[in-house]
Amino acid sequence: MGRVTGCVKLAGVGVLSAAVYAAAVPLSVWASWRGARIGRIGPGWLASVALLLLFSAFLSAQYVIWLIPGAAVSWSEGERVSTYLTVLTVFLTTLFWSLFPAVIASHVVASSFVVLRNLALLAVTVQAFSRLAQQPDPRGRRGAAL
Repeated sequence: MGRVTGCVKLAGVGVLSAAVYAAAVPLSVWASWRGARIGRIGPGWLASVALLLLFSAFLSAQYVIWLIPGAAVSWSEGERVSTYLTVLTVFLTTLFWSLFPAVIASHVVASSFVVLRNLALLAVTVQAFSRLAQQPDPRGRRGAAL
């Protein structure tokens, strides 16, 4: 019976994780849509992908590369801050990879790079969503209105 209880607890965590991720999906879709609507594909991409990464139960380091095309598009659209934050996130992820054995061994300095990477990813998300919400709609609507 203890084994069944363990499965139920694990399933409960899985359900919560799925619910949190599902809550992020509409915001991610909105970010992509809004970026296309206002002609800011880069911030739309960054907001959408970074949000899904943040809300994912499993943030594997290699997924951070999904931000690089969005950063390149952001750069071409004049969005320098979003691009710099993405470069910082990728750099910190690279450091994390190089220190992976120390992270697994719970060394504080090495683990701090994971925390810094996650904070940088949060900053990318907030910056990109902020740019999407502030940009006027070329069709005459203001702000983040649908």
